[in-house]
This record gives sequence, structure tokens and C-alpha cells, in this order.
Amino acid sequence: MRTQPLRNQRVSRRRESGATAVEFALVLPVLVFMLLGIIEVANILRIQFTLESAATTVAHDISQNPNITNQSAAQNLFDGKQDSYAPLVQQGRDTSDPSDPPALAMSPTTRPTCNSSSCTPFLITITYTYKAMTAPMQPFFDGLTLSASARKSPEPNTSTALAAQ
Repeated sequence: MRTQPLRNQRVSRRRESGATAVEFALVLPVLVFMLLGIIEVANILRIQFTLESAATTVAHDISQNPNITNQSAAQNLFDGKQDSYAPLVQQGRDTSDPSDPPALAMSPTTRPTCNSSSCTPFLITITYTYKAMTAPMQPFFDGLTLSASARKSPEPNTSTALAAQ
């Protein structure tokens, strides 16, 4: 009687060994897909944080520099220092394409002059169109627009402010 259950267990194990491989083959693509999605979401969050930091830094630099008076000068400042303002945002994409890098917008388009302590604030907005890092995630994440804004008041012109006192 003892040999019968052992024999059935061996036959049963042989039948189940193929089932484990099939189950693994069914679950593996789902797990890989979830892992790629987690990586993409983490990259999106990293880029969003970088854009927020860049918008704040650009707004601060513009508020300190009275020579930057309009949006094109602000864009030139951003383009010239993009590697330090927004490092690794472009993800190795084609840098010759002008629509590729993050775009900067300034509102109002001219920097308000400031000669007193109460100055009109301006808004800096940086937008970027995300491109997925992996091919399976492109239908879900390609074309996602990320943006960050920072509002800052220009610093008073110190020579004019001191003369007014």
C-alpha cells in the first residue's frame, strides 16, 4: 500500500513540472511590462522635478539680471545654460531638431521694470514633450507634455532705488 502513493506522487510531479514553466511564461511578460512602466514613471518624475528646479532657477536668474528684458533674451539664457538648468532632460535625442529641447515661455513677454520695492511679478513656464525610453511603453507615454512654472518679481534696480530714497 505504501508504494502506491509514492508512485502517484512521482507521476504527479512530472505532470506539474510542465505546468510551472507554462505559468512562468504567462506571468513573465506581465512582470516585465510592469517593471518597464515603473522605470518610465520614475523617469517622468525625475524630469518633472528637474523642470521645476530649472523654472525656479531661470526665474531667479532673470529677476537678478536687468539685461534680460524679453522672452527671446530669456530663451537665449535658458538655451545657453540648458545643461546646468535642466541636465539629462533630452534623453539623448536629436539635438539638431529645434522642437526637441524644453521650451521656455515668459509671461508677460517683456520683463517688468522695477524701480521700487513693489514690483510686478513675471511667470516662467518650461514645457517639454516626453519621449518614452523603451519601445513597449511608447504607446502609453510618448507625447506626454510636462511643464513647470515659477513666478518671481524682478529685483529692484539698486541704483535707481537708492537714488529715490
